[in-house]
Formats: sequence, C-alpha cells, structure tokens
Amino acid sequence: VYGSNTGQFNDVIKVGTDLYLAGRISDGSVDQAILVKATTTGTITWERTIEHSSSGNSSGWNSLAHQNEEGTDYIYMVGFVVPTGDTQALIAKYQDDGSTIWKKRMNIASNKANSWRGIRIYNGEILLIGDHEKAGSFDLNGSIAFIDTDGNFVSDTNKQLSSNAGGTMVFYDAYFDAYNIWVVGSNAGKGVYTKINRSTYDDEWTYKTTDDGELFSIVPINENSELLIGGSIEFAFNTTSGS
Repeated sequence: VYGSNTGQFNDVIKVGTDLYLAGRISDGSVDQAILVKATTTGTITWERTIEHSSSGNSSGWNSLAHQNEEGTDYIYMVGFVVPTGDTQALIAKYQDDGSTIWKKRMNIASNKANSWRGIRIYNGEILLIGDHEKAGSFDLNGSIAFIDTDGNFVSDTNKQLSSNAGGTMVFYDAYFDAYNIWVVGSNAGKGVYTKINRSTYDDEWTYKTTDDGELFSIVPINENSELLIGGSIEFAFNTTSGS
C-alpha cells in the first residue's frame, strides 16, 4: 500500500470476509487520508486516498464504521483536513466497491482545530465524536453530533462540553441508546466519562479519574446496559515494594 511512504492505520473493521482499514500515509511533506479494503488473508482489494490541491494540505482518518442500507454496504469515515492552516473536521461515505458517495469538510462549532475522532452507528443512527478549539483560546471543547446518511447534521443534536476545571475537553468514543449517550475522553488531563440525556441534551453526570490519563473506548458487553471502558492512567510504581 505505502510504497516508499510512511504512515499508520488508526482503525479497522471487519465486514463479512473483508477488512476496511483507515488512517493516513505521508510522503515526508504532507499526510493523506487513506482507506484500504483488503481480504482477511492480506490481499488488497482497493485503496482510496484524499487528493489535495496543494502541498500544504494534510488529512487523516481517525475512525470508521459500517452500515448496510437497503442491501448495500457503506463505510463511513471521520477525521480531519488542514486546508490552509486551520484544521477542519472531515467525514466521508464510501460504497463497498470503493466509489465515493460523498465527502465533506465542516467546522463543528468554530473555525479552528476541528476534528472528528470517532463514529458510532447503532440502529441506523450515526453519531460523531470529536472536539474543536474554543473561541479565543487554544483549549478544546468536546463535541458530539448526529448526522443523517447524507452527512447532514440532525437538528438540535450538535452538543459541546467544556472542561469544568479549565483546559481541554476531548472526546474519543461514545455509546448510545434511544435515551442516553455515554461519552469517554479526557478533561483537563484526567480520564472523563459523561452521561448525556438525549431528550434534553444536558449532561446528567460526569466521572473523572483520580489519576492523570485518558479514556479511549466504550463498548456494550451485554443486554443489561453494562459498558466496558478502556483507557490509560499514569501512576507511580515502587520497584521495591511492587505497589
């Protein structure tokens, strides 16, 4: 795939007997978002990159998800693009044969440092998870929004949360049902886990880790609304006592 380029894949999903891998490649001057379809034995079926109009542009995919719509498989990707210095959020929809259905740049809530970091699809609903730069600040606000299958925001679902301790709030992943959204990320250097009521879009509660760190993923593990959360925290380890 890469040839002489370097790069990384940030996410992978399996659809039937196929794998879809999303990330970015670099020629040493700019990054390009790349989507690869491959078999489980490693054979490349096709690859698609984001073409840029100038050498100053960069882009990358952070996450992807699959949805079957009326018998056809589609792949949704989220990430970022840097067109002229300020980062815009990037979303796209591809058919399983590699054809582009649509591709969109957007500002989540400001015109600086916009990025979608995650995407989740449940029961036909599509949720985007990310962050954007606060006005007049280099800090970030966490952001979530629902979109329809054409890539348009669903009315009154674009929600931003600020750090209540100052600094940055970043969202990485989420799970949702018909009533609530559970989001994980980091808040002022601590791992954060937030529950949002879908009827009011108010955050009902927020849990923060005691130690510094981040929470990266959240997945359901059974039908009883129990969720598994993964991440990393910093802690001191005593090599003498083992504690």
